[in-house]
Amino acid sequence: PRQSVSDDAILSYRGHTELVPSDADPLKPKCIGCMTCARVCPSNCYTIEMAKPPKEEAGEGGDKPKKKVEKSLAVFTLDYALCSLCSLCVQSCPVGSLRHSHDVYLTATSRQEMVFDLLARLRAQATGLPASAQSKDTADKAA
Repeated sequence: PRQSVSDDAILSYRGHTELVPSDADPLKPKCIGCMTCARVCPSNCYTIEMAKPPKEEAGEGGDKPKKKVEKSLAVFTLDYALCSLCSLCVQSCPVGSLRHSHDVYLTATSRQEMVFDLLARLRAQATGLPASAQSKDTADKAA
């Protein structure tokens, strides 16, 4: 018979990293795009790209627009096959946007399956969809 892990053991398990949702919007991460996690990672397991902000029209008299443009993430992936689970990324994040997952049942049959789109995983957690379905849905919309 298959054995399962107790709830206490799951809560103490430190798995791959995942994004922490924003308090205001669970579909958006807390991440501010400072890239500190990628810089401190000794394994180079993160790929992070920021979305280009939309161009805004100049204000009256040709002044620059005064509205602050918020940065947003376009890509945030983790190659878990490279990750050494050192936790430097989690510890160094100035806004607490990364945490370790408690996914003790994670399995894969190839290295490609160990590359996680953390933005898709965050959205999937918020909507209750499996991460693979969310990733496919996001890819379909981009095409």
